[in-house]
Amino acid sequence: TRLARQAQALGDPTRLTILLLLHEAGTLCVSDICLILERGQSIVSKHLKTALDAGLLSNHRLDLWMYYELTGRGEELLATLLNQND
Repeated sequence: TRLARQAQALGDPTRLTILLLLHEAGTLCVSDICLILERGQSIVSKHLKTALDAGLLSNHRLDLWMYYELTGRGEELLATLLNQND
């Protein structure tokens, strides 16, 4: 079940884009991701929750903002995908 959730999280183009953004930036808040993707917060938050539930992201709150970053597993799976595209 866990592997299926991870594959589902990686299979969506928007979520994959979010993961790539976090791979490059390290940590981003939801509002930054919304601005970069030019998408509304509700859509971005749903994608983040899916990746978070799959164990690919972690989050922490700083004041009013929620920040996200890749977990070790998220980095590992993303690196595997990126290496396959070389």
